[in-house]
Amino acid sequence: MEAAEKHGRRVGRGLAVMGIDNLETSNIGRVSLTSIDQPFDKIIELATTSLITSAEHGKPCTIRRKLKPSLVVRDSTRLKTDVIALS
Repeated sequence: MEAAEKHGRRVGRGLAVMGIDNLETSNIGRVSLTSIDQPFDKIIELATTSLITSAEHGKPCTIRRKLKPSLVVRDSTRLKTDVIALS
């Protein structure tokens, strides 16, 4: 986002930027970063359960699950325009 601003682009005003991991730092800064929130708790739970089951049965495991992420919309994609509507 800093590089864009150094080149005259304003994030949230004509340029949308998005992250993919929703780190705690995504909400810090002058322009908060829209991000995809991955269900890490569920990923850890599935991996741990599968690892324990694999160890107990002496067989390798494969996890094939689709988990639904969520979108956390913040200022970096709430595009604002400087257009004034005239009546």
